[in-house]
Amino acid sequence: MKEIVQRCKEMDTRARDMYVTFAGKAQDPSAKKYWKRIAADEVEHIRFWQKMVELAEAKGLPSLFEDEHATLEEIESVSRKIEALLKEGEEPQDTQRAVLLSFYMEITLLHPVLNQLFQFWNIVMKDDPVYNAYGEHLERVLSGPPGEWKLSSEIRLLGDSIRSLWSMLRKVSLLSYVDELTGVLNRRGLFFAMTTMGNFAKRNQSHVAVMMIDIDHFKQFNDLQGHPRGDEVLRETGQMISTCTRKSDVVGRYGGEEFTVFTPQTSMNHALALAEKIRAAVEKAGNKTCKVTVSIGVASGLLQEDVEGEMDALIRRADQCLYLAKKEGRNRVVGLMNT
Repeated sequence: MKEIVQRCKEMDTRARDMYVTFAGKAQDPSAKKYWKRIAADEVEHIRFWQKMVELAEAKGLPSLFEDEHATLEEIESVSRKIEALLKEGEEPQDTQRAVLLSFYMEITLLHPVLNQLFQFWNIVMKDDPVYNAYGEHLERVLSGPPGEWKLSSEIRLLGDSIRSLWSMLRKVSLLSYVDELTGVLNRRGLFFAMTTMGNFAKRNQSHVAVMMIDIDHFKQFNDLQGHPRGDEVLRETGQMISTCTRKSDVVGRYGGEEFTVFTPQTSMNHALALAEKIRAAVEKAGNKTCKVTVSIGVASGLLQEDVEGEMDALIRRADQCLYLAKKEGRNRVVGLMNT
């Protein structure tokens, strides 16, 4: 993964170089200011990729691609296209041509690999504005430099196509990590986020906790009230769990009617208190005609060596506690501390 994100950083560095060249050659003051602004955006993108490189070096970045070698080859191909654009950008350019080259550069950088890495960062670092900032940068590029001149109809059409591509890529990459029905992470996104946060916890030697949450008697909603009602229960439960948790917590749909919550920097007592808060909130949100309750198993401990293996062990222990909660009558919390 480190080689992939390092190459992504290099590509945005080359994009910055092209925009700096355009700024240096621009005669119109407003155009010069515009290209400097676009180059400044790329500096922020470079900083983002440096964070990703550091995360990969600390082994906190999970393998997001099935075949990393093939992915790296794809990125190398994109990099060669960028080098060709950069070489062409060094030649004297009129404004229309410079804008067209900038469009070509941005559409090249919209490769799905880069977008998937952006989306991954977005689900893990929830307060980091980098993902939305990239959309703002793209709109600045597609609007073109200010001035009396106008973009040709062909360039405007290309700009509209790039906007549509960006919108489509955002939706597709989001669905690769998020459960469409409930809005929480799907199993893939859940494990990627847990691995990253688990590596942070290992470095800081802080306790983590895992909750396995199961909707009690879920089958009856589908059998007696229909699958649309079952879907509604899943959706409402996912939203309730998300509302009860912190921004730093990871919430995902483990499968079927089961949800998982991963809480970093959390003692067992705090994890049990949070689990009880979730249980009570779900029960309170129900009504007499449709009572929804959940059973929750909680496991807590330190991650010390093999983060993924130890995380799997935590999940298994939380699952055992969930089994006990259901065996003891459901609608309750059972926890187990790692000894």
